[in-house]
Amino acid sequence: MKPDPHSPMTQIVLSLTGLSLVAAVILIIPAHADPGILYAKPDGLTSGPCDSWTNACTLQQALSVATSGNEIWVQKGVHYPGTTRDASFSLKNDVALYGGFAGTESSRSQRNWQVNLTVLSGDIDKNDITDANGVVTATTHISGTNSYHVISTTNVISTAILDGFVVTAGQANENTWPHSSGGGMLNSFSSPTLQNLTFKGNTAAAHGGGMFNSQSNPTLTNVSFSGNTASQSGGGMYNDRSSPTLANITFGNNMASSGGGIFNYLYSNPTLRNVVFNSNTASSSGGGMYNDYKSNPTLVNVTFGGNTADNGDGMYNVQSSPVLTNVIMWDNSTGGIINNSGANPTIAHSNIRGCGGSGSSWNSTCGSDGGHNIDIDPLFVNPTDGNLRLQAGSPCIDAGDNAAATGVTIDLDGNPRIADGDEDGTPVVDMGVYELQPPSPAPTTMPTAAPTTVPIITPTTVITSPHVYLPAVRK
Repeated sequence: MKPDPHSPMTQIVLSLTGLSLVAAVILIIPAHADPGILYAKPDGLTSGPCDSWTNACTLQQALSVATSGNEIWVQKGVHYPGTTRDASFSLKNDVALYGGFAGTESSRSQRNWQVNLTVLSGDIDKNDITDANGVVTATTHISGTNSYHVISTTNVISTAILDGFVVTAGQANENTWPHSSGGGMLNSFSSPTLQNLTFKGNTAAAHGGGMFNSQSNPTLTNVSFSGNTASQSGGGMYNDRSSPTLANITFGNNMASSGGGIFNYLYSNPTLRNVVFNSNTASSSGGGMYNDYKSNPTLVNVTFGGNTADNGDGMYNVQSSPVLTNVIMWDNSTGGIINNSGANPTIAHSNIRGCGGSGSSWNSTCGSDGGHNIDIDPLFVNPTDGNLRLQAGSPCIDAGDNAAATGVTIDLDGNPRIADGDEDGTPVVDMGVYELQPPSPAPTTMPTAAPTTVPIITPTTVITSPHVYLPAVRK
């Protein structure tokens, strides 16, 4: 932008500073001007600047012209990465993708990503079985050939943002790397910021049906992995020398041979807070999570329920020592946690079925007793239907460790994380992913009674008691 030498602003700058017009340019134009907002829609233009909803482009076109500082606002509907299997949406540093727009908004705060579903789909031949929103709900509904990876990143940092999308129908079904892994998303040497996402109906021939992280440390917040599959490991997520940060995450109905929900391999040390593993399946080991070869994840306020596997339906560890605090592992197919070949988890303030509880009853095959553990039915609301919230009277209420939950202010439902206190009134966090909320207080004021209407008795009004008449009432 070149300033008008006759404009009032330029004249003020010149008069106050005595600078030349060239020097004034430096003052008027920021050193790092924001390039602005780009707009994308499913039937958008394949060329052009993408600078308005009227001139909205395809998402791939918007990505191709995006530069540092851009936001891309993406309209609801189904977006495809291209027409070939190698096509994927590749994130860029300093570029943020936001889904959930109706296509008329003038402010990002106006979007609603939960209502305006914005789908990134690998169904490039458009013949999969989908729901009404274009989402593949199960990998058995994939037909023909799809994109190997719906989303991919290479050497990006946290300024690469993906927020408000459903990622579906990725098909990494080749036998060789990289097209054997990461059907939904493949991250390589990357740490993108991922928020408000659903990975659903993605598949891989080897690892990471929903997401594969190779030497990558993405940050995930409010993300769901549902109905993803991997023939070998990590139906929902596979981490290879990677330590992602997960907060408010759901792993449900994912499948693999090992690690139905997550498989951590080779020095992978993810951090999980407010994460639930519900109804994931491993045909071999680790229905919820499998930790292999010096992978030591940290789990705080995590719940495992309804997961199945031949070995370790909740968690299976090999040469790994995860740390579990405020964790519930119950109502899985057979038990909870199995350790093998030099694995030694540290467990504290947790309720793990089959571990016996802290003290003399502790089952040392579960790992090291960090204290305050129990082995009692947590009284889930309805585990058969996947409702792993706590009933009133659960032994997991006010039984967690506040220090471990530092910085966690809400539970998976978005309710206050520490909602009430123990018998002494001290606020204490609950075990697991959900915090039981105290009942609403009774009203402190009495409701106002409706006014009583007194009839006006006219001179002709007579009460029928015998021989009793009322005089006329003056008005």
